[in-house]
Amino acid sequence: VPLIIHRDYGLPAWVGDRTLVIAASQSGETVETLSGAEEARRRKLPLVVISTGGRLGAAATTDGAPYLRYEWPGQPRAAIGFGIGLVHELLVNAGLLTDPDPLGPAVESLESLLERNALSVETEASPAKQLAWSIFGRIPIIYGAGLMTAVAHRWKTQMNENGKAWASHEPMPEANHNAIEGSLNPRELSDALYVVEVRDPGEPPEIAARYEVVEELLGERATNRSVVWAEGPSPLARVLTGVAMGDLVSVYLAILYQTDPTPVTLLTMLKERLARATG
Repeated sequence: VPLIIHRDYGLPAWVGDRTLVIAASQSGETVETLSGAEEARRRKLPLVVISTGGRLGAAATTDGAPYLRYEWPGQPRAAIGFGIGLVHELLVNAGLLTDPDPLGPAVESLESLLERNALSVETEASPAKQLAWSIFGRIPIIYGAGLMTAVAHRWKTQMNENGKAWASHEPMPEANHNAIEGSLNPRELSDALYVVEVRDPGEPPEIAARYEVVEELLGERATNRSVVWAEGPSPLARVLTGVAMGDLVSVYLAILYQTDPTPVTLLTMLKERLARATG
């Protein structure tokens, strides 16, 4: 069963009455999610809401739509565990997942990663802190393929929101059709960039070969480079450890920039101005 993430207003044209729409917003006030949920109601499509409340939760309560509510006072990006856990339970109860405990091994891998990169661990012993130092003062470009494509995107957004820093991400193998050519100029900025390859030990040989060739071709134009291998015995475990590593690096990067990783002042200002502009 395909699971497709939609980050826009409304719903894709192909969505039909056999499509389950999961409207997820931590605050319940994300306008794109509200728009999609409203279209699902108008078209009488199957709808499940995941939120802490807000207008999204209120509408679900009024309509009697299935509503998976949780409590989380922190930033939405830190509520990823609720999103994964609740969607997992939803799919299990719908009979779409057969593994009774895919989260168990993943949690064990996460706990190990967090212990080895905790705040109390010295930089020399913490890969997350070491990578943050390497990225500090540079613009990270995050590469990911297959399962790691979404992980690389998460790294990019966490560098933005936690690290308050510019960042970019490149999905493989698509990057081999365009981004590789863009590495030629401007040459004087080469040292201002830092390439991070977030990789899966289970990646197919075709992807491994692409990474090897890209490293050869970039050569001296991308000497600032690190490879981060996701950990864990299962695909889900490797996705979550890949995500957690990026989260840790982004927080340590914020510390190096002497900024608080928690507030998102510019995002808040943007939402307020959009609300005024759109009524």
